Amino acid sequence: MTTPGNHELYEMIQALEQKVTELQGKLHMVEDDLNDVDNRTNKLITNIVIKADWNEGIHILKRIGALNDVDIRRGLI
Repeated sequence: MTTPGNHELYEMIQALEQKVTELQGKLHMVEDDLNDVDNRTNKLITNIVIKADWNEGIHILKRIGALNDVDIRRGLI
């Protein structure tokens, strides 16, 4: 087996550079997808906490007699 010449080495380097560029593009896509998932998860958690706080507030008002059953149903809708 003979060692590759300068031209062959140059072609190998170009092919590797192309592969690195493709992988960097895929990495950026994955990072963007992870950021989207993270943002959606944060929104869901925020909405769950807000809804739980809202429901807890409604039930507290019911307990102290500030709301009746009709108000609770309207509040939970």
